[in-house]
Amino acid sequence: MKIGELKLSTLMLTVPSLEISFDSESDDNIRETIMDLKENPNISDYIPLLPSAINRAISIIERRGGSPARLMRVDSFNFEKIKNGYRITLDKLKKDILSITKIMINGHECAFEVESANTIILHSEKVGEYELLYKPRLARITEATSDFYELEIDEALLELIPYFAKSELILSEYPDEAKSSREHFFELLDEFLGREREYGVKFDTVFSLE
Repeated sequence: MKIGELKLSTLMLTVPSLEISFDSESDDNIRETIMDLKENPNISDYIPLLPSAINRAISIIERRGGSPARLMRVDSFNFEKIKNGYRITLDKLKKDILSITKIMINGHECAFEVESANTIILHSEKVGEYELLYKPRLARITEATSDFYELEIDEALLELIPYFAKSELILSEYPDEAKSSREHFFELLDEFLGREREYGVKFDTVFSLE
């Protein structure tokens, strides 16, 4: 889902009386629709607030563990050897690592512990290629971000963001409706994450660091 689609979906929820419609397959139509709305006094004040509202939703999804799981294959020579194991500095492997969820070698899971926000201690002395399953940090947007930029978040989660963004936009004007929209966002988010935990984590990216 493109950023422009997220913005328009949020505005459709926020001001349903405007009956906004757009063609999600047409970049030109998305651009034109947003430009037209910027000229509409009933909605123009909301548009500059959309990036911050969307970013807050992204932050919540990230904190709740909604980042897409990714798999990285790394040779042990990239780790710092210590007594009885290795110290792994996460940002030396990849800048976007938020947390490590599992480490394996030759099909066997390895124990590890968090030493600091950026380092973990791996309780294994085996030499070779390790598989690290991790959750990445999610990208944020600004007013300058292209409306055609696509966030690397599960489509089902992207569809929830307008409910939270709407609650941010109308909080001061309609606090009860904002509360209802926010609660709906969290209910759907918890439902999605619950299903993910039930059926197991699937990773969407594999790459090697040799």
